[in-house]
Amino acid sequence: MELLVNSGSPVSSSGRRSSFRNDFLCYGLTELINKMMPFLLLPVMARVLNPAEFGHVAMFETLHAVSLVVVSLGVSGAIKVFYFRYPGDEFARFLGTLIVLSTLFSLAVVALLLCLPELQRWLLIPSSWVALAVVAALAEAINVARLTLWQVEQRPLHYGGYRVAQTALNMGLSLYLVLPLQLSWQGRAGGIAVASVLFALLSLVLMSRERRLHIWPFTGVHLHSILKFGLPLIPHGLSAWSRTGIDRLLLSAFAGGALVGSYAAAFQISLVLFTLGRIFRTAWEPRMLRALADHDPASLLQLTRLFLLLWLIVAALACAVAVAAEPICRLMLGSDYPDSPQLLYWAVIGQAFLAMKVADVQVMHARRTAILGWISLLTTLLHLVLGYLALRHWGVVALVQVSALTFLLGFMLTQLAGQICAPLPYGAAVGIRRCRS
Repeated sequence: MELLVNSGSPVSSSGRRSSFRNDFLCYGLTELINKMMPFLLLPVMARVLNPAEFGHVAMFETLHAVSLVVVSLGVSGAIKVFYFRYPGDEFARFLGTLIVLSTLFSLAVVALLLCLPELQRWLLIPSSWVALAVVAALAEAINVARLTLWQVEQRPLHYGGYRVAQTALNMGLSLYLVLPLQLSWQGRAGGIAVASVLFALLSLVLMSRERRLHIWPFTGVHLHSILKFGLPLIPHGLSAWSRTGIDRLLLSAFAGGALVGSYAAAFQISLVLFTLGRIFRTAWEPRMLRALADHDPASLLQLTRLFLLLWLIVAALACAVAVAAEPICRLMLGSDYPDSPQLLYWAVIGQAFLAMKVADVQVMHARRTAILGWISLLTTLLHLVLGYLALRHWGVVALVQVSALTFLLGFMLTQLAGQICAPLPYGAAVGIRRCRS
């Protein structure tokens, strides 16, 4: 069987499988290096920073991540969907409009946060660092745009080199600011922000030179498309990060910064499962969108089987990390974080459900992102209410158990929505065939 790709040249199914394996290896190596550097930095930071200082870093990272979801307006998904629908110059204007809107949203977020002094107290960081976290989020949104363009163009080496270089600068600056200059948590937060801003400037230059970005003029059609696509994705994107942020805010308000640090350290270890899901998703997502657009049954069947394999691998790893939580925490964190092992046990289960949640791509392909927004709103509100009750009545472990429960609910509802919007052949993938009358 042969397929026609955008270039018009035929590609055999075996060549397609080979290309997928090569891209998976390249993206996989990129994500592994990119996530292993912060993971390897964790034992250093855990021994230099006490749990309270680690809690300050965790709150800065949470605000940075949550702000990124809000100000980016689903930049990655928007590029992946509209790249194949708009010709070159029109897409460049579309991307310029997206970046202008992201800038305006970031200014609005800064203004809102600075008007909420009580929230700043819960965040554990001064107002100047609150503003810096949002600025760094806008910069990261621009970097995501640059990376996503390389992803849809299937240029994994460019993608990988850029991501690894930014992370290396982030880690190098953090080590320099924390160790020789002894800037404590401000050094780690400053390394994150400076690396994001410097690479954002480089991203703007590269996209402008490649004529991928035209800031002016922009049209009402693009504005409407971006808002219609991106606004419903804000609660969806916030569902994972906001629940982590909710946990940290609740801990900060009712348990203190030291417990925030212990929770954040355990959560950092549990991200190994999210990393596995990210590796897989980065490699297959463009092919998934293309297969859905082309109604290619063979590709969809192959991808569905890969999803099932991913679920098995993630479940096995989650069980292994949960069983070995205590020695893992002792090795990675030392003796100053006694609460982390029991938190890691449940955190890794929640991350497993997040790593397995791949059906949102089917919903985005159908451009029914409002469904994802409602699912995320439901699970986030449930997390907030149950998390508050759990922390007040049963303690921090119950809070993390609630987190795992809401991640499971989000996974199940998103899977159901994906099968309604753009069904995948899960029955055929496991050998179940429909009976023909």
